[in-house]
Amino acid sequence: MSELGNNLQRIKNQEKFKSINDEKRNNKVLIGIKTPVRKSNNPNETLFEMHTDIFNTIEDNLKNLIMTQKGERLGFPDFGTNLSQVYSDNTLSDDEKVELATQQILKTVSKYMPNITLQNFYSEKVPNVNEKENILNKNGLVLANETQNVKITSLPAKGSSHINKNNSNFPSKYQIIIGYTILNKTKSLTLFVNSAI
Repeated sequence: MSELGNNLQRIKNQEKFKSINDEKRNNKVLIGIKTPVRKSNNPNETLFEMHTDIFNTIEDNLKNLIMTQKGERLGFPDFGTNLSQVYSDNTLSDDEKVELATQQILKTVSKYMPNITLQNFYSEKVPNVNEKENILNKNGLVLANETQNVKITSLPAKGSSHINKNNSNFPSKYQIIIGYTILNKTKSLTLFVNSAI
């Protein structure tokens, strides 16, 4: 009987601890880990930053599903999409790329997140205006100046990517906006996909 009493006391202590922690979290229920995974700075949370809203959790899961490359998840070879490959295929027109991307997203979402109803899909090529993304141009110009005694009088303007506008081998960035409905709430998700070199 003493063992039963000890077990009951342990259960009561666990319930007290749980209720104290729930009060510290302002009665927010922790649902899932936010991605990308980051250490939590809040002492009232767990080790990692967590979602407390179901819609944010679903959006995070949808983003991870779509951005995972097929074959990347062990044991699930068809989990995810191959959007990077679709947008890198130079033999396809922009309309064909959008159609293939839409089909891949529809197929994987209907299989792994069937509770989501996809409403619309929008895709467009966006300029690479980020200085970090233009580093290939600058490194090539510096290398040419240093090794071949070739003088190039000026570097491209900050954020400029127009010098590679017609180069199909230079990586491009595509913005994808997906409209969806979950639990009678309509939301949209914006993703960016880089084509491969």
